[in-house]
Amino acid sequence: MATSPSFDDVNAVAHASGLGLLESLLPGGRQHGHEYVCGDLTGGPGKSLSVNTDTGMWCDFATGGKPAPKPEDWKQL
Repeated sequence: MATSPSFDDVNAVAHASGLGLLESLLPGGRQHGHEYVCGDLTGGPGKSLSVNTDTGMWCDFATGGKPAPKPEDWKQL
């Protein structure tokens, strides 16, 4: 029986993919320093959703969300 990859495994692949993964998941965004910003989880234009490109932590400030580093939170994308 296969096991699910750990967060560290997924995080390593995401970091290796760099900005390309974020652009694929959130196509309306843009890089701003160490943050990738867009309008929402659909990748719309704006700047209320921010992903730290160093840590992978993200938050949708428009919804009053809290920073979310957990893999299950990434499933929303």
